[in-house]
Amino acid sequence: MCLLFTAGLIACGEKEAALTEEELIKMLQKPTVMITVGSSHASGVIVRNDASGVIIATVTHLMTGYDQGIIRFFDGHAGFADVVYSDEATDITLLFIKRSDMDEAFADSLVPAVCDREAYDAMAADDTVYVVGSAVSTAANVMKGTFKAFDYYVPEFDQYLLYLYCDVFAGMSGSGVYTDTGALCGIVAGGSENGETVAIPLTDILDSLEKVN
Repeated sequence: MCLLFTAGLIACGEKEAALTEEELIKMLQKPTVMITVGSSHASGVIVRNDASGVIIATVTHLMTGYDQGIIRFFDGHAGFADVVYSDEATDITLLFIKRSDMDEAFADSLVPAVCDREAYDAMAADDTVYVVGSAVSTAANVMKGTFKAFDYYVPEFDQYLLYLYCDVFAGMSGSGVYTDTGALCGIVAGGSENGETVAIPLTDILDSLEKVN
């Protein structure tokens, strides 16, 4: 579900060396999941994988009224994840899968998105961004756009969000938004029919992760 306007390294993965665009997209698809609740689905991003389990960031407007979602991973695996954090004000929900609920080799293969606060802070207007989501099938939607502004107030969400020019559509809420070096800078909150997209910033995602430590 994608709402329309009428959507230092911390806690996440490690930096990668310089990549071609094709290699970059393949890397960005790996943390991408599809999340299904009831008859709706949206996207999510793996933001942590440690000894306790896997944490996935998505949007609260998908998960309202649910304490669990079906997760479909990039390689075709599927399972259930429980809500461990939800905040309507920031529209962030974190889902958790215990490591003991997964095959060890599969758990080891899951790569979280790179959360690089320095790369986030260095973003400037007209920088290239990539949005990777699961509107059609897992990690199948890769859109290229441009970053426009931090702290863009969106009355429909009553919050300050990242502002992008990038096409998104229903099912891409919760999609990862990445810099052209592959660093996560946010997750899609919603978009308009004329290519405007807003995203929950990395800073809010990192703050939410601190609360589930």
